[in-house]
Amino acid sequence: AIFIAEIESGMIVDANAAASRLMLHSHDELVGIHQSRLHPPVKDNYSKETFKKHKELIKQKLLSYALENSVVRADGIEVPVEILASEVDYQGKHCMMGTFRDITERKRASEALKNSLSLTEATLESIHNGILVVDHEGRVIKTSSRFAEMWRIPESIIASGDDEILMKSIL
Repeated sequence: AIFIAEIESGMIVDANAAASRLMLHSHDELVGIHQSRLHPPVKDNYSKETFKKHKELIKQKLLSYALENSVVRADGIEVPVEILASEVDYQGKHCMMGTFRDITERKRASEALKNSLSLTEATLESIHNGILVVDHEGRVIKTSSRFAEMWRIPESIIASGDDEILMKSIL
């Protein structure tokens, strides 16, 4: 979705069809509102700050980087987005073009991975035996606390993440 807003005022002067689909608003409903109204009211300060940050990068002629936020669709559903901004001249006005990417699936996948890792961690810790997980190259992926107890390996060695020192402690 692409939104074009006047860089100084933050007022949206144009939006593409993908923006209308993302927001569940017509083009006419989007044009003329302040860019901050795309975002949840509770994120008002953050939204204004990210717009300001993009604006500063543009003024310094630096490349913008993607910032995460969310938008509120017409039906009230909040959609997580990644926003990349660039400077454009639009109908003789100095504007910022915001490219919004729906990152709902990425957020779901990240949350699922986090839950999976938590479950794996809980499983490793609930098993009475000591467990050492290594990858195909012999790098240590994870150890259970019981493993460290059994081999009398100090927590500092495990926490360091230094595979070589850990393996020497075992061998």
